[in-house]
Amino acid sequence: SIPEKNLQAMAEELCANLGVRFFRIPDKLLSYLKMNATTWVRVFVARYLAGVPDLMLFKALPDGRNEVLFLEIKTEAGKLSLSQQKWHSGLTVKISYGWEETERIIKEFAVLSTP
Repeated sequence: SIPEKNLQAMAEELCANLGVRFFRIPDKLLSYLKMNATTWVRVFVARYLAGVPDLMLFKALPDGRNEVLFLEIKTEAGKLSLSQQKWHSGLTVKISYGWEETERIIKEFAVLSTP
């Protein structure tokens, strides 16, 4: 089984290779802010960033609108945390388990982004 941090790095590399724009909040940044930031920043991180999906993929549509895909990446045995369940509630978030599923979701999004 590939560790989740490696799956995330592989997903970022695939997005870059396919020309898919993406955004990700690095785990190390969140950890640093939780431990070292001022109180108001720690509260902000806990309130608004806990549970945010691992990757947000973006594409421009031919009609001028934009499409966003929220992707939560898990190992084959991974489970959503309570903060992830709360953040994802009411949104369409794709959850991938393992590399094959992660790769398939990103590639499908990339193909659909071709005008």
